[in-house]
Amino acid sequence: MRHLTLTGYLESYVRHLAGQDTLALSRLAALMQSEPRLAEPLLPFATTLGRCGLCGLLGVALLG
Repeated sequence: MRHLTLTGYLESYVRHLAGQDTLALSRLAALMQSEPRLAEPLLPFATTLGRCGLCGLLGVALLG
């Protein structure tokens, strides 16, 4: 069995929920409107990538 890291798990889960083979945060943030379940794992995923500055933008996208 493959041992996943948190980052590896989040990558596969985000891809699955997005229904696309992309990890580009801008594309994933745009997909949150049509795929609302994507929002929850997207914030910790951005944090694991060290893109915490984008977490505020993702939060605004969630509210807006």
